[in-house]
Order: sequence, then structure tokens, then C-alpha cells
Amino acid sequence: MNHHHQRVYLLMALLLVLFLAGCWDRVEIEDRGFVVGAAVDLPKKSAKKNEIKLTNQFVVPSGWGSPSQGSSGEDPAYANIAATGKSLFAIDRKMAAMTSRSPYLSDMKLIAVSSELAKTKLFENVMDLFIRDQEMRRGVKVVIAEGDAAGILNIVPESEKLPVMHIESVMENNFQNLGNLKPLRVGDLHERLLGENSFIIPKVMKKGDSMKYQGAAVFHGNNNRMVGAMNVQETKGYNLLTGEVNGGSIKVKHDDESITLELKKVNSSMKVRATKKPVIDVSIHTEAHAEIAESFTTNSLRSEKKFRAVEKKAKKKMEQLMKTTIQKAQEDWKTDILGVGEKLHKYHYDVWQTVKKDWDKGKNYFSEANIDVTANINIQTTGITEQTK
Repeated sequence: MNHHHQRVYLLMALLLVLFLAGCWDRVEIEDRGFVVGAAVDLPKKSAKKNEIKLTNQFVVPSGWGSPSQGSSGEDPAYANIAATGKSLFAIDRKMAAMTSRSPYLSDMKLIAVSSELAKTKLFENVMDLFIRDQEMRRGVKVVIAEGDAAGILNIVPESEKLPVMHIESVMENNFQNLGNLKPLRVGDLHERLLGENSFIIPKVMKKGDSMKYQGAAVFHGNNNRMVGAMNVQETKGYNLLTGEVNGGSIKVKHDDESITLELKKVNSSMKVRATKKPVIDVSIHTEAHAEIAESFTTNSLRSEKKFRAVEKKAKKKMEQLMKTTIQKAQEDWKTDILGVGEKLHKYHYDVWQTVKKDWDKGKNYFSEANIDVTANINIQTTGITEQTK
């Protein structure tokens, strides 16, 4: 009987040890610091090489009962805490010591990286560390901040309690403007980093207490570093070339009057002809459907003839925007952000094998490619024009 009791006690002790072992790495929810956004910069003064400065926006639960930051509130709903180090793990340990809570990334919404850091090899390393974090979701949005990235976390939200939530709202509500890009998620960025193809990332800029979400940072797939930046007009051209936007507007002048066309649908197609290097011909055609959003006179569009004249001017404006972006890509950035190389790889594999090592680097066959663009726009006429007699 005694031996039986001993075996029972021993079994209970072993089960207790196993149960406790499963709890050793458990962090209670009240001991976690929930991070909603992060900004990554190069330290302004650092004696150590390859260090980064990470600013995390932590949620402060006590502030959620107060009015939003944009109003005369009391307790803030967030706290921005910064630390420097050579790895996210080292920085997390510093922040845990500063806040008495371990940074927890499951609710992360945004990662902002300064343009200064994005131009160095640290960009790829930093993003790799974020991507490998098991807590962080692949839907986290990534932006490039012009200037200091940490400043983005200090904007004054108009109606949200957290600056990061305000930024996310601005991005989601404005990406269908022709001069803006669709928000980029970290999961998609991961695929682009692995694919070795050049790509672009949306840009943000702090302006006073608010922010601007427009333009894009251009990254070369050879080293995953930022090599240039698109302004609003160039971003419009990019969206028309790729058909990655279904919205936005185009302004044209007709009889000295300004007319705004609201784009409803944009489709783009690319064809590549390549029989031998380095002769590569590319044709891109964009088809758009639009409505008259604003016109300062009702008389200017009362005939079919004048209406088609507006379409012709809009077509010319679209092609002009597209050509400007192509020129920048080929002459200034020398970077294939349009996916021409991917088309070559898919449809002209033999030719691609002979040019891929010097596609948008070295001899840079991309810069020598003949890229022709055409556009067509169909403006809905219902209720606007009169029947031509």
C-alpha cells in the first residue's frame, strides 16, 4: 500500500512539474505592453555602428475613458517610448525595463521607417526582424516617412484616441486617390524582399500636427534599398500604368474652364516583344471609365462634339502622366518598378536568361527598353449631353 501511495505521489509531482513548465514562458496580460505602432530611425548620435532607434506607441488603458487627444482631454491614451540597440530583441529588453512591461506586437497596426534608414542595408535587416516576430500579424501596414519617422507617432489625431489609428484611417480612406498608393502590408513586403524585384512603398510626411499620405519611395530589388521617391504626379502615372487604383480624379481644361473627371474603373495591360537582346519593346495600354465630377458651367458639355473633345484631352493627360513616370524610372531611378522583367521571365524565358543579370543594374537593359503607352477614357454621358442632331 505504501509503495502504491508513493507511486501516486510521484505521478502527481511529475504532472505538477509539467504543468508549471508550460507556464514558465507565459506572460500575464496585465504584464504586457500592447504596441500599436512602431517608428524606426537612425540614431542621431550613436557611437555604435549599425544601431537603430525604435519608437513604440504603447496603449495606455487608463486613457481610453478620456476624450480623444484632439480635444481637451486629461489622460493620454498612448505613450511613445524610444530606445536604441542593434536588434529588436535588445531594444525590447530595454523597453521592458523602462516600462515594466514586455512589448507585445499582436495588435500592431503600423511600421514607419525613415527615408534615411531606408537608403541603407539596415532596412532589409530591420524588416526581416519584424517579419520573423511570431506575435506580429502579416496585415501590419508599412510606410516610409520623409524625415524623422518617430515624428509621425506624435501627430495630433482629429477624432481618434491614438495617432496610429488616425494614420491607418487616413490611409484606408485616401488610397483610391490617384496620387496615393494602396497601403502595403508587411506580408506583401516580405514577398517582394524575397523576390528580388524592384518595388515601391507608400510615403507619409509630418506637417505640423497632422500628416500627408502621398507619393511613394522607390526600392531597387538588387539590394532592397531606397533609390528615389515619387511625387504625386509620378504616383498618378504609376497607378495608371499598373491599373492598381480604381478611383481618383483627373482635371482637364476645356474652353478655359476646369473640368474634373472622377475615375470609376481603371484597367491596364502590358505586352512585351523580345526576340533578342537588347531589343525589347514594351506596350502598355490603360483603359479608364469616368464621370463628370465637377464643371463650372453646364453649357460647355451640351454637345457630343465638345464632350468627345474633353475625352481627348483627358486621354492626352493620362498618357502624359504615364510617360513622365516611365522616364523617371528609366533615366533617374534606373529601376524596373513596372514589372517588365517579370513579363519577360514569364513569356520570353530564353531572352530573360540572357539579360536578367544586367536587367536594371550593370548594363541596365531596362533603361534601354522601348516603352510605348496608350490610353483611352470613356466618360459616361447619361444626363449630361444632348442627342446630336
